[in-house]
Amino acid sequence: MLTSRTALVAATAAALLGLVLGGCSGDRVPSWTPYETSAATPPAIAEQCPDLDAPLPYPGGGELPAGPVAVRLCNGAGPEGTGDQLFDPPADLLETGVDDLVEIVNALEPVDIGTQPCTFDLGPTSVYWFLYDDGRARAVSLQHFGCHHTFVAPDQAGAGGEELFAAFDEQLREQRADRTPPGDVRVPSCDLLDRPPVSPLSLADDAPGLATAVFCTAQGRAVLTPRQVERLSHDLRPRRRPECDRVRGQRLGYTTISGRTAWGDVVVLTGRCFAYPAPVGLATDFADAPSWVLSPDVRRLLRGLPLS
Repeated sequence: MLTSRTALVAATAAALLGLVLGGCSGDRVPSWTPYETSAATPPAIAEQCPDLDAPLPYPGGGELPAGPVAVRLCNGAGPEGTGDQLFDPPADLLETGVDDLVEIVNALEPVDIGTQPCTFDLGPTSVYWFLYDDGRARAVSLQHFGCHHTFVAPDQAGAGGEELFAAFDEQLREQRADRTPPGDVRVPSCDLLDRPPVSPLSLADDAPGLATAVFCTAQGRAVLTPRQVERLSHDLRPRRRPECDRVRGQRLGYTTISGRTAWGDVVVLTGRCFAYPAPVGLATDFADAPSWVLSPDVRRLLRGLPLS
């Protein structure tokens, strides 16, 4: 026999299921409507991201103009009351394969944002600034939470925006393979409790190529030398999970390796016993991401570092 508490839970679940199914049904298909933006192009958008609350010059009507020369990926402000979940945007512009991103945006299927039920998870908002050779820009914003809508106007959104991020991620990595990174990069902060914003790019398929790194434990921190960073970067790969080691007589719990790639992307690896889930950035298909496990040699290197 069901208890009253069990019956209440079952009834609530049934009601929620009915709400989801009801919200997804119906024959009404929304369409794009004209939208004229009054937002100005940020003056330095070609060099850096604008302020988080900068007005977005949406394209409107679901259509980006043809012929942008570059795309910059930036943080966007989240809906009121959710807080802003920030990432560390890439410093370089995407200048290859830009037309592919335009096609993705212009092929988005309009959704009715007023009635579609969404999950209550949190996540960042990414803004794609499409730059044109006349100095103007148009922006679309993708919410990496809830229904994952891509907004082309303040009250108009399309489905399928995750394809936009995946295409940007892939095109930028291919572009970087043919270019030289800028050079000097600084060591990121070392904080086990307050993780800094990290790169939105997925690095699960290959080693991150760290240029700087700091090893963080509850007992202290140690900045790695360039040679030690190189050894660490080449050692990150899937392996069998090891037993927990000790540092200065204490069992080593959660540790963090924070670093930057040669392109300045912040990478934070957080794990236990020298096993770190590979970072997937803003990607949603992270279930199959491997765990990078350090070899015994590199584990000994880290255990022997002087902590401060």
